[in-house]
Amino acid sequence: SFGTEPLHRHPDTGEPFAGRSIPFWPELLSLVTRAAPVAAPLGSVGWDIAVTPDGPLVIEGNANWGMSMTQLVQGLGDSRLGRLALEMRDR
Repeated sequence: SFGTEPLHRHPDTGEPFAGRSIPFWPELLSLVTRAAPVAAPLGSVGWDIAVTPDGPLVIEGNANWGMSMTQLVQGLGDSRLGRLALEMRDR
């Protein structure tokens, strides 16, 4: 409902995104890197991660995470990543 233009502030609160960081980022990257081999048969996975006061937790991994919508919105078009996203979608 917010269109395809980049947002620089949260649409409801008006809080700016710049300068924000995700807590436990290195731990989050480590977690999904360790989880990825479990999903190795898939071409890609959309991870849902909760960042708790004690660190990140995997909620779920999704094989169908809207790759074609990401390509449309992000304008990946005929880039290598765009072609790969469509190829994985069609598997």
